[in-house]
Amino acid sequence: MIKRILVPLDPSDFTETAIKTACAIAKSNNSVITGLVILDTEGIQDSIGPLPPGVSFYAKELESSKIEKSKIHIRNLLSKYKKYCQDQGVDFVEAMRQGSPSQRIIEMAMFYDVIVMGMRTYYHFETDDHSGKSLDHVLDRTVTPVLAVPKEYPKDITPGTLQVLLCFDGSQSSARAMQRFAQLRAPENIDYTVVMSHKDEEYATAMLEEAKQFLLDHNAHQVITRYYKDEILNIVTNKYLEGFDLVVLGSHKKTGVFDFLIGSLAKFLIEDSRTPIFLGQ
Repeated sequence: MIKRILVPLDPSDFTETAIKTACAIAKSNNSVITGLVILDTEGIQDSIGPLPPGVSFYAKELESSKIEKSKIHIRNLLSKYKKYCQDQGVDFVEAMRQGSPSQRIIEMAMFYDVIVMGMRTYYHFETDDHSGKSLDHVLDRTVTPVLAVPKEYPKDITPGTLQVLLCFDGSQSSARAMQRFAQLRAPENIDYTVVMSHKDEEYATAMLEEAKQFLLDHNAHQVITRYYKDEILNIVTNKYLEGFDLVVLGSHKKTGVFDFLIGSLAKFLIEDSRTPIFLGQ
């Protein structure tokens, strides 16, 4: 069961979707949401850059001006977050930190059950209006599962049947993703399609049967299993990109999650940015 949800806030439509998703989870799990805003002081200082001697006073004035503008944005973010949570009747708190956005998220995340954040992040709004790398950095280092959401959720977050694609390969990371998602009490009935890529068909068949029974024991509505010998990225992109509300998968630590993600299914889905993904490390 999910009791503590962390939602990093930025001034984008991705964050609005993250808040809505977090509220839907909170209602079903009686959870508390923490809306986290971060004053990117390091980014502000870097944006000013080195200045010639004798103008340090003006640099300080410029830094102070940017910080004050940022605080106005932060107050607006918190106000919108607070209003939506109140309208939805969910428990929430506010948190504010200073420094590197990804580092502050990682530090706080160890005390939460799940992070809900956008597939694009704009935490450097004080200095840059382009999306940043915060999601990649968080995935690289956190042990907390991450629910990454697109700009618009593909369906209304209302009671119904949730179509979930579970990418399973028998590894510990994919098992953790499956376990953590199954333990999250979702508002919908859940239909799973579990796909597995492996060279050994006998091994894969046995593992898929165990996975199916695990999910059924955790109140799955229906579980369909599919075995393939092809690479999982090819399987998903050719057969399973449409028709699912969520993809669940694990992150494998090889040369480092971030390096591995560059060519992985997770990285592809993040860049595609159409279907929410639940990642368990």
